[in-house]
Amino acid sequence: MKPIGPKNERAAIITGAGSGLDRAIAKELVEAGIRCVITGRRRAALEQTADIIAGDRSRVLVVQGDVTAREDRARVLASAWKGLAVSTFGEQHGNIKRRPPA
Repeated sequence: MKPIGPKNERAAIITGAGSGLDRAIAKELVEAGIRCVITGRRRAALEQTADIIAGDRSRVLVVQGDVTAREDRARVLASAWKGLAVSTFGEQHGNIKRRPPA
């Protein structure tokens, strides 16, 4: 998929960005000039991620939420659409429990 628009106008939503791989992905995107909405369940971890990847926070929006909860997903997307033209949605849902097929 070819990115739309110049890098400084792009934004991505990264779930689970409080640690690990998703934190690293957010860091790489911000370093590449792409704004990021970072989300996860642990507010303190998200704040730490934001401090690590963008000291002035101008390129990072922190939105606490659990992507397994419909209301939180809606809030994350609404926050992202308000001020950012989101062009990418990166997600990792390693802990979602699915029901077996009926």
